[in-house]
Amino acid sequence: MVEASVGFQCPDDARRSGGVRQPRTRTGAPLQVGGRPLSQYSAAVILVGIKVVVGLADLVTGGAVQAMLASVNFLVGAGEVWRLVTHAFTSGSLLTLAINALFLFFICRSIEAEIGRWRIIAVYLLSALGSGAVLFALGSPTGVLAGGLTAVLGLLAMNTALKLRRSEDIKPDLVFLAILVVFNLVIGGFSRDVLGVVNQLLGILGGVGFGFAAGWVLGHGPREGRTRRQVLGLSGLAVLALVLVGARLALQLA
Repeated sequence: MVEASVGFQCPDDARRSGGVRQPRTRTGAPLQVGGRPLSQYSAAVILVGIKVVVGLADLVTGGAVQAMLASVNFLVGAGEVWRLVTHAFTSGSLLTLAINALFLFFICRSIEAEIGRWRIIAVYLLSALGSGAVLFALGSPTGVLAGGLTAVLGLLAMNTALKLRRSEDIKPDLVFLAILVVFNLVIGGFSRDVLGVVNQLLGILGGVGFGFAAGWVLGHGPREGRTRRQVLGLSGLAVLALVLVGARLALQLA
């Protein structure tokens, strides 16, 4: 006999019970019963932690880190393609860092139990790539993305898509999305020239569009083969973003 939490079990029953599959949410994240404490490995802590480290390093170096990581179209066109993603971890100022970190933290914490840590991180990076790719493909050579708010918008758009598929009320999400869009325009300099505003809107469009598409992928289809289907779907969206970048590069070389 094997000692159990209450009484004893025979070895065969113990082995069989050990193979019981863990319940999961509709998107495939492990189902948490009764909630869970804030983990040092949660998506909120990982993403905000990286953002804070990068932001503080940028302040210490007088903006050198942001200059190296922000997505600037003519620099991406010159081969610095990492900027298409790394802009998601830049901040600019201490105030912007604090506000973006708070937005990112609370959005991650509100959806992590349903989505799961690695899906949140994947969609955050995909939204960053999508916003950078759309800006690079359609924006001016001077187009710039920094601050990471377009990736945060992608997470919110993903959650909106999941709610829409479940026929839930998305009005609060749309209101919050609109507030973040206005905030993004304001901190990006809404009063500057029209071309700058267009570039900013293109970045927002890319982040929201790719985030919404990612949410559609995560919430679509039956449980069977769910993880494989999600990996393929998100990978397909990443390839689409890279195709946009490749098409713009081809036009530049033509």
